[in-house]
Amino acid sequence: KIILVFSSLVLEMRKLRKVAQEKFYSPFLVFGLELENSDLVEGETQIKIGRLLDFLKDFANFITRSCDVVRNVVRQLSSLYIATSEIYKASFKHVHLEIVFAELGAFLSQLTFLDEVCRQNKLLQHAWAMYKRMTKAIKNDASRYNTTEAQILHSRKSFSK
Repeated sequence: KIILVFSSLVLEMRKLRKVAQEKFYSPFLVFGLELENSDLVEGETQIKIGRLLDFLKDFANFITRSCDVVRNVVRQLSSLYIATSEIYKASFKHVHLEIVFAELGAFLSQLTFLDEVCRQNKLLQHAWAMYKRMTKAIKNDASRYNTTEAQILHSRKSFSK
């Protein structure tokens, strides 16, 4: 039963690593490359972020799921490797679950890589700041943009979930 739990967690981490490589690496690595050598035009970066909102929401969901899986792995390992536990003394005292630790390490490395890619992309950070500033301006003068404050708040809430 215990091995089955760790097997499914390893498979889940592998699946999430594959999703990260196939879906999230490229967009974050290439975001803004075409704008890198040109001047940033007001509005252009906000449009780029606006087009990325669904992608960013998927990424936020991916990160939430990844944190849940890592938390589960750590909890399972900690409950298994309690030295006073009878199951530990009887069955797992000399078992090291190398595959679980290796996969956890690879998964955490991949999450760190994604974090660094986002941190190092100054244009992404700048575009996000400009987008937030734009939504704040729209919120402050909602009637001018044919919207309501409630719609803006709903939009923000749906993205921040």
